[in-house]
Amino acid sequence: MKKLFVLFFFLLTTCLIVCSSKIAIAEQPSDDEDIRTKVMIHPVKGEPELEKMLFIFRKAKNNTPPVSAGEDNPSYKLIAKGLRWASLPVSYGINSSTYFAVVEKGFEEWDNWSSKEIFNPPAVIIGGNLERDNSNTVSWQPLTTLFGSDVIAITQIIYNTRTKIILEFDMAFNTDLPWGIANPAAFDAQNITTHEAGHVLSLSDLYRLQTSELTMYGYATEGELKKQTLGNGDKLGLWSIFGK
Repeated sequence: MKKLFVLFFFLLTTCLIVCSSKIAIAEQPSDDEDIRTKVMIHPVKGEPELEKMLFIFRKAKNNTPPVSAGEDNPSYKLIAKGLRWASLPVSYGINSSTYFAVVEKGFEEWDNWSSKEIFNPPAVIIGGNLERDNSNTVSWQPLTTLFGSDVIAITQIIYNTRTKIILEFDMAFNTDLPWGIANPAAFDAQNITTHEAGHVLSLSDLYRLQTSELTMYGYATEGELKKQTLGNGDKLGLWSIFGK
């Protein structure tokens, strides 16, 4: 009888430990689980050393941030491959006259917090695509059919897997969604650009709720403006790549 009691106690204790462990994991999901659903990596056809990494920026499901979130959060995440540009500043073009000035402001927000000149003033372009063509572009185009109705924007970077050098970026905003400038019913062009420009610098998305006030938080909502200005973690990420 004593042996049966000891065995029962051992099994009960083991069950409690395992169950509590599972609950703890469920309450604290890994960032990597989110990233796998929002980043796509493919080889570049005809160029075996090159890969393209595609970041997919989706609409937030919940507009209410947690009370503990703040711009002073020090979190940031670099793209695991340690990618970088071979030389600065990086040139790029924009295909929208309506949002040209605010898109430039989105890129310049990163320049404003670095002693280096990271981006050149943008050029006016026609078109824009995600093809390998040795040009860096920002464009508006329909994205819903390919990526889903909740996709706000995408940014693709092409890099050399051996040297870790970024060779090209292309950014696209979904024309199937409403866009504007400080319009509460639309996605703010400067707000979204500032976030997407972080990927161009080799910063990755953040998904923990405590980081929801940072520019690199991986979701956005209509009327949101808070990503226009870098938070503490965004600056620390920038400085880890380029210095102050």
